[in-house]
Amino acid sequence: MRKIDGRYESMPFGCRNSLVEEKRRLEARVAQLEEEMDEEHAEVEQLTERARKSAAQVRYIFNRFF
Repeated sequence: MRKIDGRYESMPFGCRNSLVEEKRRLEARVAQLEEEMDEEHAEVEQLTERARKSAAQVRYIFNRFF
């Protein structure tokens, strides 16, 4: 059994195709998860900014009336 380009030469063709398909499927899933992670990160940044502004308003109100 000889290794060529990270695969074994004696591996049956159907098995190689299955591995290539699985690799493509996993790469697509990774891309999807990265996109979801980017969306979640953007949402967290927005919520953090809203929380910062709310905290500033609370401090202002507290300092003004107490």
